[in-house]
Amino acid sequence: IQAMVRPVQVWLFLIYPLLTYQTLSNFNCQHLSLDHEGDYLLISNYRVECPLRNPGSFLFLWALAFGLLYTIGIPLIFLLSLMRYAIPRVARAKRLDEVTRELISMFKKRHAHDLEALSSLCSLLSHAAGSPQSIMSKLEATIDMAAV
Repeated sequence: IQAMVRPVQVWLFLIYPLLTYQTLSNFNCQHLSLDHEGDYLLISNYRVECPLRNPGSFLFLWALAFGLLYTIGIPLIFLLSLMRYAIPRVARAKRLDEVTRELISMFKKRHAHDLEALSSLCSLLSHAAGSPQSIMSKLEATIDMAAV
């Protein structure tokens, strides 16, 4: 069944506009008489009286049923399949990852000099050997270099 889902979705996506157009054309009527009581006929077939004139007719009920089925049902099928596969959650997570990466990139660009100074400070402190005065002088030099 899983292997059939994608081809059926593609098929529905391709035929949806045609089905909707054909179904809704059953309600597209034209008045063909000069008086107000004249004939209302379907534009797609002038031999058929407009189903809107007789809401209890078979054609009206048929067009209404399939109009609801196709125009609302097919997008509903797509929505349910998106929800079933948690596509909105996956898209939200991907968008959040990209925004986070971009913010980190912007931070690195703006504070590249500060990050270099902090990195050298960390390396000085981790490799410090000697008197506290030599560590302080190296630290002051690093801070002065960062201020420039």
